[in-house]
Amino acid sequence: MPCCAAVHSLNDLDYRWPCGFARFDVPIWNPERDWLEEWDLAAIGKVLGHPVRQVRAHY
Repeated sequence: MPCCAAVHSLNDLDYRWPCGFARFDVPIWNPERDWLEEWDLAAIGKVLGHPVRQVRAHY
């Protein structure tokens, strides 16, 4: 960290909104609902073989 020379992962930082750093994304345009439920994320993670996190993008 430039402010204190401490070493931290980008995933360890506290962001105002959920943020993610990924190699790919799954965009959903104009969904019928706001956020996916935890069971949705668990099911998607199971299919992909890796846990997933929901991050909203605002451009």
